[in-house]
Amino acid sequence: MNNHVRSSLFVAALLVSTTVVNAQTITLVSGNGSIGTRDPNTIFSIDNGATFTNAFIITPNVLYGSLPGANWIGVQADAAGPANSTNLYHTSFTLPLGFTSPSFSISILADDQAVVFLNGNFIGAQSLPGGHPNGTNPPSIFSTTNPALFLTGQNIIEVRCYNQPGGVTNPTGIDFVATVVPEPTVFVLTGSGLAGLFLTYRRRRKA
Repeated sequence: MNNHVRSSLFVAALLVSTTVVNAQTITLVSGNGSIGTRDPNTIFSIDNGATFTNAFIITPNVLYGSLPGANWIGVQADAAGPANSTNLYHTSFTLPLGFTSPSFSISILADDQAVVFLNGNFIGAQSLPGGHPNGTNPPSIFSTTNPALFLTGQNIIEVRCYNQPGGVTNPTGIDFVATVVPEPTVFVLTGSGLAGLFLTYRRRRKA
């Protein structure tokens, strides 16, 4: 194999590896499992965050919509919850050191109203409905690309789901699909640095 072929293969390998790293997407969905079990990735609190436990994967109300790849989750196995109260749901994702230009988007259905936060920062809120409109398709979509809202390491998505008055308990829950796209500059810079070293090596060989 001559030097020109070796050079071409080396540069191609760098470009391919960098492209693969930059294309990564983190996807989070509600209801990771089967109906009647607990969601291992989403926890809830009915006491304003004093205690948390894994959410129930529930059979949705017949009037609800659904999101591909996700299931409805709630605070009780029977898909009900305390009336006139706000339930907190938390899930999380991790970003590597050196990420840049992150984006976050969540599609969500809720009974009755969902308010979304990222690391304690407000992202979006559904209007307070009458009936079940927030639980029917199309879902509400909220997003941000503000890098100040993202953290190296663990990031917390919080959904505050308000359940309107109606008896002691009544149907409530959420269904969501969230995506996070970080650009890990640490890998891009590593690839660029290797390419630079390679070009320097070639110049020295020619000198």
